[in-house]
Amino acid sequence: MVPGVSLANYPDSDFLSLAARDQGSLFGVELGFADTTSPFTLLSGLYFPEDVNLAAGLGMGTFKYADFFLTTNVVVARVTSASMEIEQDTPSALLIYRVNASNLSSHAKTRLLTTLEAADAAFANGQCAAGLRYLQVFQNKVRAQLTKTDSVLANHLLSGAQAIIDAGCAN
Repeated sequence: MVPGVSLANYPDSDFLSLAARDQGSLFGVELGFADTTSPFTLLSGLYFPEDVNLAAGLGMGTFKYADFFLTTNVVVARVTSASMEIEQDTPSALLIYRVNASNLSSHAKTRLLTTLEAADAAFANGQCAAGLRYLQVFQNKVRAQLTKTDSVLANHLLSGAQAIIDAGCAN
């Protein structure tokens, strides 16, 4: 049992595994979900957590407590319900994380982050309409900078910004 988050997109199934154990301990826990019914919809990509559809893997969801070798010392509980909501401190926090974690040049990151930080500052000051405009500017920058070089990241950034825009100023 190796600690970490694993996303696996196989031709015949999708898997999500979240494993943890204390350093030096032979025992750990694993929360796992699997989707073996075509079309597979547990994972829509390899971005965690936004590409995960827990409901699709719930039928084969398990919570295990086991030794490192997963031999006879295993306790398995069937997971019967699960939900997930992404929590963030600011509307653009997940977008900021994605830009910072990307392979973009520091100059490209700075251009995108400046716009996202301006959006969050506007939201924090009660200027929602201005914050939404900054997100539209961010989308234009993503289209210009990333669409041809990293379409997967571009799609995540564009859809993440669009979700905030679609929520509007009511939230």
